Amino acid sequence: MVNNEVDWEYYFAMIFLYSLFAPIQELMARSALQSTFFHFLPGEKLFRQWNGIFLSNLIFATMHTHLGLTFASLTFIAGLFWGWLFHRQKSLLGVSVSHVILGVWSLFIVGLR
Repeated sequence: MVNNEVDWEYYFAMIFLYSLFAPIQELMARSALQSTFFHFLPGEKLFRQWNGIFLSNLIFATMHTHLGLTFASLTFIAGLFWGWLFHRQKSLLGVSVSHVILGVWSLFIVGLR
């Protein structure tokens, strides 16, 4: 903000960059971590599914601790939903779109930090 005016160019550039970065985060969290945990953890399918979701989100939330413990905790909760959605859909599209929408809303509209 300059003179109490919003720098819209900067604001939209940040949203654009976030919209590119969020799907990359989902690729790492879901395709790399969650899928790997699901395939390599021992036990029944349901056990591996939820442990994969839990462990991948623990790592995912830890990567957000630089924004604060509250933000990381909220990220963990959202990540549980995204993990379930990814397991159900077997696709990153819905998960990535949801991540972008929720992330833009929480970071750039609400200003959660």
